[in-house]
Amino acid sequence: ALTFVYAPIKRRGKFVTPTPDEVKAAYGLPGLSGLHFEVENITALLKSAMSAKKDFYDLTTSISGNWLGGLEEALPWQQAQALGSDASTWRRPGSGLFQMLGWRRCFDMITRHEEATGSPFQWWIQSRIDFHWTHDHVPVEFLSRNAVWIPEGQDWGGLNDRHAVIPRGADVPLGDFDLIMSDIYMDAWRLLVDGKAAAVLQMALQTSIPPEITGCDPEDEEHGATQPCLNSETWLAVRLRSGKFKVKRLPNLAYLPCGRPLPWSSLKDSRLRGLKCERSGEPYKYEDEYFSAMTTASCMKDVISDRELETDWRAAINHCWCSAHEDAKLADADDMCRLHNHDVSPSSICDHYFLC
Repeated sequence: ALTFVYAPIKRRGKFVTPTPDEVKAAYGLPGLSGLHFEVENITALLKSAMSAKKDFYDLTTSISGNWLGGLEEALPWQQAQALGSDASTWRRPGSGLFQMLGWRRCFDMITRHEEATGSPFQWWIQSRIDFHWTHDHVPVEFLSRNAVWIPEGQDWGGLNDRHAVIPRGADVPLGDFDLIMSDIYMDAWRLLVDGKAAAVLQMALQTSIPPEITGCDPEDEEHGATQPCLNSETWLAVRLRSGKFKVKRLPNLAYLPCGRPLPWSSLKDSRLRGLKCERSGEPYKYEDEYFSAMTTASCMKDVISDRELETDWRAAINHCWCSAHEDAKLADADDMCRLHNHDVSPSSICDHYFLC
């Protein structure tokens, strides 16, 4: 497997990350084939890319929510009142815009490699580099090539966007309008700057849709909760639904640590200081994600005696994960299916887990 990494260059007081030593260490990552560092000015990049589409830029930025997290913009009067601020501008909460740019940079590195070698990869795996893995990844040889595979949980009204296994190649089915699964997942930035995102979302996010359905908390006045409003997870779900791509689930075997530095970092991530998990000393950022990963991994380690044996993997998945869903009931499963057109019920997760 080859690894492609995108990392922003940031100044934090007198510190600049990554440091020269950290850059050197990054080049030692296993299978590294592409590494891109960049000083980000996300708002300037977006405005420049959409300079010829001012109307679409205005339509795009009028959609509230963290799907455009990181955008510097005029402070909405509702948020100014909630924050008690006299400021005229703010940086929108969240990191959705940074995520789209990072994925685009990775997309460019990977496709350049494919073009140079004349051979596309069979799988793309998108993941957060700060994930803490509690168990080996499920072998991709066990996964069908007709769907995007994502971990269970952390959907936030849409679909978990922290990790994905995406098939690529001539045998992968195209979506509606000949859309390519990996492109729709990884190249949301292009949809954004082309104005296609605004055109689709302005029609889809009707005022009659409760904001919590699209990942916006109606009780959170600070971040905005009126339609049109969208979070990053729902934006991912909308994109995949647009091509009628299948989405299947993986057991959750990783979690976001609290305050954990990147693998090559010598500095603690100061952005996480002050979070609840940091103050309480908890090792995780999200409790349910942590306990899900730890519980499933612990059970699987007890079942798997030889991780190269397919029979042991199957037994571990069935015993440790599928069985846990047998009696589970998702109250909103029907609503999620109607909204996102994805397999989300516990039975479909396990029935369609392996390639038969």
